[in-house]
Amino acid sequence: MTARGLLTDIRHVIRRLVASPSFSLVAVLSLGLGIGANTAVVSVARAALFDTLPIERPHELSFVFWGPRIDGLSGMYSDGGLDPATGKQMSSNISFPAYQELKQLQRPGVSLGAFTFIPRTNVVIAGRSAEGATGILADGTFFNVVRPPMAIGRYLTPSDDRPSAPLAAVISYDFWQRVFAGAVTALDQSVAINGIPGRIVGVTARGFHGMSPGGFRPVTDITLPLALQPLLVPGWTPRQGLLFTDPHTLWVRAVVRLPEGGGATFEQMASASLRAQLVAAGITDAQGAAPTYARLRPAGRGVNLDTASMRRSIIILGMVSAAMLVVACLNLAGLLLARGLARQRELSVRAALGASRWQLMQLALLESTLLAGAGGALGIGLTFVSRDLLGRMLSDGIGPVVGEVAIDGRILAVTVGFSVVAALAAGLVPALRLSSRRMHASLSARPGGTTAPRHRLGRALLAVQIAISLPLLTGAGLLLRTLHNLTRVDLGFRPESLVTFRVEVPIQPDGTVAIPVYDRILAAVREVPGVRAASMIENPLISGVQSSRTVIADGAKQAVPTNASGPDVFEALGARLVAGRGLETRDATGPESVVLNETAARRLFQGPALGRELTIAATGDRPARVARVVGIVADMHYTSVRSAPPPTVFDYYARHAQESLTGLTFIVRSDQPAPLLERPLRAAVARASPATGITAFRSQTAQIAQTLGRERVFAWLLTLVGAFGLLLAAIGLYAVTAYSVAQRTSEIGVRLALGATTGRVLWLVLRQVAGISLVGLAVGVPAALAAGPLLRALLFGLAPSDAPTLSIAVVTVLSISLLAGWIPARRAAALDPLTAIRRD
Repeated sequence: MTARGLLTDIRHVIRRLVASPSFSLVAVLSLGLGIGANTAVVSVARAALFDTLPIERPHELSFVFWGPRIDGLSGMYSDGGLDPATGKQMSSNISFPAYQELKQLQRPGVSLGAFTFIPRTNVVIAGRSAEGATGILADGTFFNVVRPPMAIGRYLTPSDDRPSAPLAAVISYDFWQRVFAGAVTALDQSVAINGIPGRIVGVTARGFHGMSPGGFRPVTDITLPLALQPLLVPGWTPRQGLLFTDPHTLWVRAVVRLPEGGGATFEQMASASLRAQLVAAGITDAQGAAPTYARLRPAGRGVNLDTASMRRSIIILGMVSAAMLVVACLNLAGLLLARGLARQRELSVRAALGASRWQLMQLALLESTLLAGAGGALGIGLTFVSRDLLGRMLSDGIGPVVGEVAIDGRILAVTVGFSVVAALAAGLVPALRLSSRRMHASLSARPGGTTAPRHRLGRALLAVQIAISLPLLTGAGLLLRTLHNLTRVDLGFRPESLVTFRVEVPIQPDGTVAIPVYDRILAAVREVPGVRAASMIENPLISGVQSSRTVIADGAKQAVPTNASGPDVFEALGARLVAGRGLETRDATGPESVVLNETAARRLFQGPALGRELTIAATGDRPARVARVVGIVADMHYTSVRSAPPPTVFDYYARHAQESLTGLTFIVRSDQPAPLLERPLRAAVARASPATGITAFRSQTAQIAQTLGRERVFAWLLTLVGAFGLLLAAIGLYAVTAYSVAQRTSEIGVRLALGATTGRVLWLVLRQVAGISLVGLAVGVPAALAAGPLLRALLFGLAPSDAPTLSIAVVTVLSISLLAGWIPARRAAALDPLTAIRRD
């Protein structure tokens, strides 16, 4: 065929597609949405499980873990896990003296650095309110070991990491944009960090969020010199000396850069070094230290915990996205098959006029190629336009990822290629069939008619679509019912009209909490118009965070959850006092008082707890404290909606003046919406303490919703994809039924003329739809039961094989399928017999 002839055929195909807008729109949209969703989900899964930090040669970076853990050593911001070789617990942190011993192992090509996470800091810029920032302390070699790219400025160096050095800070790109709007003048800007004057010397490049980019700890806004810990975080300093000389406190993480193949040698040397250090510090003797060993764990992804929950979530997301793409391709195949069958007369006429079989196939392939191209282009566009939104949404569902979600060109190419091949194959099948000589003869089979080819393949594709849609809809139903069950849980307090925000007041030079500052902030907050009640609490409720301490009651010692609280905290929370009174301002002095929840009262004491005494055990160098139970409060959910209320002890926050609270969450009850309260509350905090910033401002309902993000995302996705698949299947059923009715118009006219009732005609048409639906359901029900256990960890208050949910999904699928077939069936039953008989 000449180029001119090809262009003529292309114009002809385009005109046909334009003349059938419904067909073209459904085909392009289904393929585009399938490509876009699949690419986005796979990209997020790749970022969550495989992406590394945007640093130089991340595969060379490792964390130094050691084990087994030794009783009597305290740690901060650490994680561990089991050593695969020994099955014993390991620690991610080491003492600073142990780190100094490891530094002696540096050789050419081997370098070590240290860092530790710190509480939120307050950054004050001249003439502005304080900004809250999360960060780390790092030694002078940390940046040269990790080697992140820089936007502007320089790394922290060993000269910055000295006790007498002026404070230098490196900030993140996001913090630079948020606080300084990306101005170059931020470099060398004078700031005060936790009250200590200093300067910003560098900004890390975009995409680098620190060594824990949203995983184990918050992202790093600011990096400060490790040597200035006594000034920046004085509350950490033990009374008997500095952390830098204390071998019992595990507070720094060692990160090492090694050339390939050097890991085993370094582990042996590090094991010997740690054993010697433990013996020298008197922590263990030489014989006891012998089992001590060091292990290297990859650090190229940072401190991110790839939990079983995250992996399970990614498997579910992958299956959902794959199902969406398969449904889209099946639907396109079904539409092209139905369209090809409907064009048999046109193809027969073209063959009779001399068109070759190749020319007939070319027309069909051109149509499927144009549809595949348009669907692929739409999919690519949707992928890039919505990637940030989809990335944030899907990240909420599977957990934080290492860095920004980028669209992988290879993933996109494979997805588009698969879709295009499927579209071409779908167009080729009817083209091969309808261009055969046997089909050409159908034009003269009988006057005014054609032989209707059986549509077995198209019906099979529709049955598969229904079979795929049913498990997705069942999963959506399970998760929607789970969300409903979770919203009906009695939390023990009233989350509505409640706003929370975090305040980090710098620790005083003597290591105590600035109680008067918190008191001033609370007084200022209570004066804000519209505030009905306000207080503060150590850990916000339903946030996944919990503190615990060891208490002694009735002669028994046990660890229980605790929550340091402010005056009138239960009034602000809307909790119910069962007996006694709540915490009040007078509890700041005199005999210490605590309030127990009902579970704690039952578990800690035999008999009535009100008026009894308990002992809060000593921790580290902080002495034990005796407290009297002054009240019993109704049980409240602490860390999550799912878990039962634990036995909880509420003590007055001012009693922690020697325990270095790293911050408090203020809780404010108001009739004003949270967005309208933010500005006046920030202003109130700034008036009470200009050097203090606030973070994590949100409503309590938003806090609860955040903890249910995974369930909500999966419910939304499964509902969307299941409804998408069912809608496409319904469109396909409608098309197949309408085609069947068109082919059997004369037969239906004869039946009507011979006295067939409307009901019999309706059933004549609908039994085909019912057959396809029942075949799909016969496959889909076992698939739904088999896939249910994947959602077990997400469900609450019902089983994966919940019969009512499955029944509703089955009825929904069957009803929509029959509705799709009923429309053309009703049209067939309303035909005029004589007109129908003459139509062919």
